[in-house]
Amino acid sequence: KYAKDQLKIAQDSFKVGSMSKGDVIGVEALVAASEAGFTSAQNDYDMAVMELNKLIGLEFDTPIKLTTSFEFVKATDIKVAEAVYEALANNIEIISVKEDKAVKQVEFETAQKFLGGGATSYESAKYAQQAADIKVKKQEQDTALAVKKDYLTLLSLEQVINWNKKEVEKQQENQRIFALKYKAGLATGQDVRKATIDLESARQKLAEAIYNYNTLKSKFKYGIFVTGSGAAAIGG
Repeated sequence: KYAKDQLKIAQDSFKVGSMSKGDVIGVEALVAASEAGFTSAQNDYDMAVMELNKLIGLEFDTPIKLTTSFEFVKATDIKVAEAVYEALANNIEIISVKEDKAVKQVEFETAQKFLGGGATSYESAKYAQQAADIKVKKQEQDTALAVKKDYLTLLSLEQVINWNKKEVEKQQENQRIFALKYKAGLATGQDVRKATIDLESARQKLAEAIYNYNTLKSKFKYGIFVTGSGAAAIGG
C-alpha cells in the first residue's frame, strides 16, 4: 500500500515536471519489489502451514485459521528442572532407545541362561546390551542439554526482540521523515526506497525473532524436545 501511494505521488510529480522519469521508474521498481516480497511471504506462510499440518498429523493442504495475533508475550512460567524431567520421561528418542535397551536385555538374559559365558553369541549379546545402556544414558544427557540450550536461547531472544523493536521504531521515523522530504522535493525516490527497505528489513528481523521465540515457547509448553538423532533443537 505504501509503495503504491508513493508511485501515485511520483506519477503526479512527473506530470507537473517536478520529478524525473528515472525517479518514477525507481518507484515503480519499489512497487514491484514490494509485490515480490508479499508473494515470497505468502509462500513462506503456506510452507509453514504445511509443516505444521505434518507435525500434528493433518493433510498438507488443510487450511488453518489463525486465532491469535503474531505477537511477543514473554514467557514467565518456565521451570527448567521440570522441563528436563518431563522431557526425560516423554521424549520419543529416549523411549525408543529404552525400548531397544529392553530388547537387548532380554536377548542377553536369554543368551546367559542357555549359552553361558564364553560363547560367541553370548558375548555379542552382552556387548549389545552394554551398548544399548550407554546409548540410553547418552540420549538422556543430550535431551537435558537440548532443554537447557533452548531455555538460554529463549532468554537471548528476549533481548534480541527488545532491540529489534527499537530498531523498527527508529526506521519508521526515518522513513516518515524521508517521505515528507520526498513530497516537498527535498529527497529523491532513491532516498525513500532505501528508507523503506531499511524499515522492512527491521520488521522482518523482528518478526523472525518473535517467530523463533514463540516456537521455543511452544516446545516448553508441549514438551517437544528433539536432539541430534531427530530434528535439531532451534537455536534462534
